[in-house]
Amino acid sequence: MKLKSIIATAFFIFLFFLTVYFYVTRSTKLPSTITIGTGSPFGNYHRIGLKLKTLLEKSNAGLKVNLVTSKSLLEKLTLLKNKKIDIAFFQSAPSIGRELNSIANIYSEVFHVIVRKGLNINNIHDLKNKRVSIGTKGSGTELISKEILKYYDIKLQPNQIRQDSFKELIENKDKWDACFIVAGVGSQIIKELLKTGQHQLIPFEAAEGFSYQNYGYYLFTLPKGVYGGDPLTPAVDIKTLAVKACLVTIPETPGVVVKAVLSSLLDGEIRQTLNIKELTEEQAQKDISYPPHFGAESYFNRFKPPISADTVEAWNGIRESIAFAIICIYMGAAFVLRIIRQKKKDTVDHYLKKMNDILVVVKDFTSRKEIDEVYNKWLQIHTEVVDRFTNEELADKYFNEFLRQSEIVQTAINEKSKQLVT
Repeated sequence: MKLKSIIATAFFIFLFFLTVYFYVTRSTKLPSTITIGTGSPFGNYHRIGLKLKTLLEKSNAGLKVNLVTSKSLLEKLTLLKNKKIDIAFFQSAPSIGRELNSIANIYSEVFHVIVRKGLNINNIHDLKNKRVSIGTKGSGTELISKEILKYYDIKLQPNQIRQDSFKELIENKDKWDACFIVAGVGSQIIKELLKTGQHQLIPFEAAEGFSYQNYGYYLFTLPKGVYGGDPLTPAVDIKTLAVKACLVTIPETPGVVVKAVLSSLLDGEIRQTLNIKELTEEQAQKDISYPPHFGAESYFNRFKPPISADTVEAWNGIRESIAFAIICIYMGAAFVLRIIRQKKKDTVDHYLKKMNDILVVVKDFTSRKEIDEVYNKWLQIHTEVVDRFTNEELADKYFNEFLRQSEIVQTAINEKSKQLVT
């Protein structure tokens, strides 16, 4: 095997093992930074995110957790796809996010319908011709609100639709007659609106029929007095719907990141300090809306005997390594071949120049001696090139180009030789 072949083979083997090392270390070692998409600074997502950040940084030395606030579900979906964030708090909207992987359910997000008192609004049917705030643009609340209005065949005019943030709902409470809020039971925004005494909760009386027709929603009852006050709010049990607040990511996120997040999320401190009763390991993996991430499967099955999701994670790493190595080898081979081809072309160009030099001078020869000398020179060049081609130092197309030019030169020498003889 030639030295060049040995070097090329060694180079590709090095690339392969470097790739394997990269993926193995990537899948077993936490990155220096994790970025989490939360929600409004005034909402539960951000409140949980702040606590999760503290726990993650405390239990993983050198790790920095960044929080990115967002009012829009669609914005977080885009950030995940573009890998601007690693993990996101998400409202399990059945109509979007099918390419996502689930990490864990956190709690139930309940559909609240809050209306101003004194407007004779007793059910959702009464919202016709009213000013309704349906949630910020691109939010999960907006998506759910539109589905429910469509279910009731309520077509609001543009001047009837408002898209207020939580903060704007408080500031502009005289500019809307009803608002839809999808949030956890006991959310601060709902408490703030109800304590004014100007608003009340109304039931979603068709919740059962709606959930039957629309996948991803489940029935939920707001118990009498859950929001306190005097008189108690609500005065009776309120029938409504709920979806899951969850943590999601994309399939490419390393399993070690997902397992670190789950370890901090489910260690009990967030559940106790933020009073999230549903945040248990059992509930976290129950009825998830998206396929589970392999890191989550590994975490939840950590006490089960092999074969576990760790094997799946390892295989995924090897598979990615092989794919990446193939790409590297292809690109490396293409690069090396380009260099070799250029070198072969340069070599042929060098010999072609010598042949052209002979062609230029041969027509001016006047003696047999000159013809013999140039013939010997031509034969030497021709023999050298043929030997190099035999040793695979020249490519076919460049060699053929040389042969054509060599034949032209040989013909010119022969013709000049005949002229001198006559």
